[in-house]
Amino acid sequence: MTASATNTVRRLLFAGAISITAALSMAACENTASDDPAVESEEMGDEEDSMDEDMDEDMEEGMDEDMEEMDEDMEEMDDDS
Repeated sequence: MTASATNTVRRLLFAGAISITAALSMAACENTASDDPAVESEEMGDEEDSMDEDMDEDMEEGMDEDMEEMDEDMEEMDDDS
């Protein structure tokens, strides 16, 4: 092979490598918005809201129970005095 033929083969290999790298990069950055919507649907939002409400109710019930226990403890302390 001559020197010019070797240079041509190298250039073709480099061009191919650059093309493959570009193609893989574009594939990795492909927009998948149609498959996986970033915006929640109304149904999903409603489910989350109901879960939040349930958690809030559970926390309030727990706080109410704690307050009742504290009130009972305070009454016992007052009775002991």
